[in-house]
Amino acid sequence: MNEALSAYPKGSATRNAIGGLATSSLLPQYFASLTRLAERLCRAESCVVLLDGPDGLLRVDRAEGANENEAEFLEMALGAVDRVSQQDFGATVRAAAPIIGRSGERLGLVAVSGRATSGMRLGEALRETMIALADEAAAIIESTGLELLPDRNALCTLADTLPAIIWMQGGAGALFVSDRAYEITGVDRGEAVTALFEKVHPEDRAILHQACEDAFVRRVEVRYRIAHRDGAYHWHAAAIAPVTDLGGSHAVGVAVDIDGHLSLGGIQTGDGARGAQLNIFDRQQIWTLSQDLLAVLDLGGHILDANPAWTDGLGHGVDGLLGADIFTLIHPDDRQAARACLALAMDGSRDRQGEYRIRDAAGRYRPVTTSVRVDSRHVYFYGRDMSAQRESEEQLRQAQKMEAVGQLTGGVAHDFNNLLTVILGNAESLVDTLSADTEARLHAELVMSAAERGAELTGRMLAFARRQPLDARSTDVTRLLGDLERLLRRTIGESFEIEFVHAAGLWPALVDPGQLESAIVNLCINARDAMGRSGRITIETANMHLDEGYSRQHSEVQPGQYVMIAVSDTGCGMSPETMARAFEPFFTTKPVGEGTGLGLSMIYGFIKQSGGHIMLYSELGVGTVVRLYLPRSQAVAAGATERRTDGAPMGNETVLVVEDEAMVRDHLTKQLDSLGYRCIPAQNAAVALALLRSPIPVDLMFTDLVMPGGMNGRELAEEARRLRPELKVLFSSGYAENALLHQGRLPRGAHLLQKPYRRQALAEKVRAVLDGDAASA
Repeated sequence: MNEALSAYPKGSATRNAIGGLATSSLLPQYFASLTRLAERLCRAESCVVLLDGPDGLLRVDRAEGANENEAEFLEMALGAVDRVSQQDFGATVRAAAPIIGRSGERLGLVAVSGRATSGMRLGEALRETMIALADEAAAIIESTGLELLPDRNALCTLADTLPAIIWMQGGAGALFVSDRAYEITGVDRGEAVTALFEKVHPEDRAILHQACEDAFVRRVEVRYRIAHRDGAYHWHAAAIAPVTDLGGSHAVGVAVDIDGHLSLGGIQTGDGARGAQLNIFDRQQIWTLSQDLLAVLDLGGHILDANPAWTDGLGHGVDGLLGADIFTLIHPDDRQAARACLALAMDGSRDRQGEYRIRDAAGRYRPVTTSVRVDSRHVYFYGRDMSAQRESEEQLRQAQKMEAVGQLTGGVAHDFNNLLTVILGNAESLVDTLSADTEARLHAELVMSAAERGAELTGRMLAFARRQPLDARSTDVTRLLGDLERLLRRTIGESFEIEFVHAAGLWPALVDPGQLESAIVNLCINARDAMGRSGRITIETANMHLDEGYSRQHSEVQPGQYVMIAVSDTGCGMSPETMARAFEPFFTTKPVGEGTGLGLSMIYGFIKQSGGHIMLYSELGVGTVVRLYLPRSQAVAAGATERRTDGAPMGNETVLVVEDEAMVRDHLTKQLDSLGYRCIPAQNAAVALALLRSPIPVDLMFTDLVMPGGMNGRELAEEARRLRPELKVLFSSGYAENALLHQGRLPRGAHLLQKPYRRQALAEKVRAVLDGDAASA
């Protein structure tokens, strides 16, 4: 042993270490992976790491006590000054290796021990394993800054004797936590540091975590609650500051128990001298600045003092609260539970949590989570208003519900549109070929009419699902409403007044004008139906700026400039229950057969898809206002949608038809043949590209957007244009998914024919694309 000690440069410290190594209270999780690696590579049963320092060796595995061969084991380990050491002790095999850092300096030693009967063997394999373990240990030490700890071993020992929680933290987490933390919480020292953090009150974890992060660059003070052994939460005050002489990111924190010694509104509890000693913060400032509800009560529940949050949050003046029974502020249905909570706190001397409705100054009840603690004289009350959180949770639930329903309706509408395309097209062909006076033609016309109504229904479903392709452009809303006024007056009827209030200098809106017209007409029809025999509809416009504050209240809204259109009526209004479901598809208050329940849902989906916002205000017996907020456009505005002319233009060009649905592909080919075009059918993108690589002439590619097989219509069009730059492209789809058209909008310059379509629309669109410039895909 003496030879081993003399070979080691730090002789005196090493001799002390043999008598009993100093053991760090460093949390063991840093070397847990090393222990597992040793067990896997060489069947080791224990793995010890010794850190090198100027004051001696520091053992960081924190074993519960030396075994009977501890001295022999350490002597063998200390022999590994600059080489791997292996020894066979009969039934036990031991090995050690120096831990060498990146710059070549020795950081310490790693030693393992295991039984020969378990498979641990001397030899070259064990030597290579020890080198690998030493390299892994060096990586752990240098990445976490653990090599700095041995220099401060004496300070760590001192910290363990103080009646405060003291810790050192590095970039990878806690490097040292004093004994006090484990003593007061009851956490076993063998557990990970996360076990200590889990003892912190859930509401305080985020602020404590942020304080620890900020402490790497500046001094931070924080107050938090942590559960003691008996389960009761105690308030602790902590100061954390960066340490600049260690290099890298390090900080040291000190926390003391201030529970029962906090000065609340002039009421001093506990020992005054100790309270002054623990005055890490200006407690009166905490009392004043806290946004949570704090109060001190007598044992009967009467308020002795309350902080300003009662005024700022609930509107109650503090002077008016003094002497009041706190239970009179609690909703009658919650009082019994609140009294039971206080009684339990008095019996058990533990914090008791609950959630109750507390009345504000306006008479409204707010959900408030509470915690109370009782001593021999007082009740300490803590409350947090959960109104904003509950509202956010409800908005999230509503958004998730609407999204789920939207996906369902969009998928159904897409598949249904493929069927309607064939039904409508064949019915139209029958009408054209049958004599006008035959019963068969009458039946064909009924089929065509029913298919058109089905197409209108699926269009509304797609609008709600935000999958209807929009041709958004800069639109003069004032001009659009002016062009629409005559239609609206004729639709609403003479018994109802309709008034337009246009804002001067109204901005242009970025919106699909055709869809906006449809939305306005739907809102006016709803308003008419709500008013009975007579009433007034007012359509107003205004320029609006929705700021950051509004956006925080309505998370789906982007701050910015909007064009607002409000449609109000003097009808019967809606109840809160009806308003909550107003935008749901198929929800209607009209009698069976008088409404689809898709009007408002279609408008909701259209506005959201346009990047806008919609708000609904209603009061029973007064009326309803629907406000549409459309994004402002910076481009020159257009007016209403252009009207199509009659006629079915023909052609003789070659059209490549790409459609995965065989029934739709055959129908489309027949329709184009009847219009004079030469058609080449392709069932998927691969076949279409093969045809385009051949010398076959193609003037137009008519492709579905949504296709199986790995390549959708837009990707096919991009590849086709690389093969034939002058190729013209026309898209078709039952809906346009975001993956194909960015946020549901058509790419600039692209053409799309929405399913289902009639022969006339098909003829006009194909002719228009062929006669125009090559469309960009």
